Amino acid sequence: PAGLIAYGDQRYALPAETGSGQFDRIMEFLAMSKAEGTTSLEELLPHEEQLWGYHSSLVVITSSHHPGWINGLKELVRRRVKVAVILLDAQSFGSMFDPVSLIPELHSAGIAPFLVRKGDSIPLALSQTYTLPNQMPEAGS
Repeated sequence: PAGLIAYGDQRYALPAETGSGQFDRIMEFLAMSKAEGTTSLEELLPHEEQLWGYHSSLVVITSSHHPGWINGLKELVRRRVKVAVILLDAQSFGSMFDPVSLIPELHSAGIAPFLVRKGDSIPLALSQTYTLPNQMPEAGS
């Protein structure tokens, strides 16, 4: 099953379901959502954490450079939720903030980080976890 929680101009929630139509519903939700709003990822995670139970999976897609939200993910990892983070490198899109500084903390928390930069091949960027220059990449993690 796959679902979607997004916060922007409002809360967007699509319950986890299986079936061929679920992908289309998720794409429709993403097309309708607006990246405007005041709810931070740090606020969202504790508010929504009841949605993820033992052995469920969560993929967080964010460009946030604030480290506070990682604590919410650490709690989910302790509860055996499998967590991956796709960091959108806002700096490569013209912002002054660099999310790469969060990579060591994500690794130490047992959270798989993936990094997507402007111009990247998304399938290639998501094919291995991001590591800092002195580390070996983990294929398929």
